[in-house]
Amino acid sequence: MKFFYFGAILVPIHFQRHFVTVRFLTLDSTEQYLHSLINYEQTFPLGGTRSGLKLEPCLNAAERLGLDLRLPHCVHVAGTKGKGSTVAFLEALLAPDCRTLSFTSPHLESVIERIRLNGRPLDDALWCRSFSEFVPMLERDPAIKLTYFETAFIFYLWAARELKPDVHLVEVGLGGRWDATNILKDTLAVITTIDYDHTEILGNTLTEIAADKAGIIKPDSHVIIGRQPDEALVTLKSAVLKAPAQAL
Repeated sequence: MKFFYFGAILVPIHFQRHFVTVRFLTLDSTEQYLHSLINYEQTFPLGGTRSGLKLEPCLNAAERLGLDLRLPHCVHVAGTKGKGSTVAFLEALLAPDCRTLSFTSPHLESVIERIRLNGRPLDDALWCRSFSEFVPMLERDPAIKLTYFETAFIFYLWAARELKPDVHLVEVGLGGRWDATNILKDTLAVITTIDYDHTEILGNTLTEIAADKAGIIKPDSHVIIGRQPDEALVTLKSAVLKAPAQAL
């Protein structure tokens, strides 16, 4: 068997139709690949300005891979407090009747925690097999350059095609408007309590922060707004009217 170095990872290869297929045999090897990418969860773009955040890379990757951005029954969760717990609550609430697939961040111990099927991380073997299929397809186009978070989210969409959940539960990573997850269309937006967070990126006032998080509200969609400070609530209500959308 032949081997080659893929970044810092030694992986076996075989040839099919004249292109290389990368095989990630362990979860650690997939994490090493992701850690080789730019990670804005650790270092903010362009010295901490939102100008480094764009949707085009993920839109281009999704188009290149033929991924559907209109996911069936997709709940898109933004906010400062309670995003992860909201996703976990919905997983538990829907568990008896629905097959759920969730995307959350960050993870505690392993990247595999970011994608959960029915509340549980994907099986290691399934993750590695799917990742081995995903990466070569993604890297066929050298113009596509994704960050750690963007790659993890596009991989979620890739895995979703095989897993076919009834409901998607997607947590925003940072803000809302320019977050990679905001390439999704026709979502039910949920905005949990807003507070001061990532002010160097989102702004120094609750109005600015709320405006960025309200960017996940799509025209002709439905929105659920959690308990909010008055300043944030005014901004969110204005965004609902402007979309226009319907607050539940």
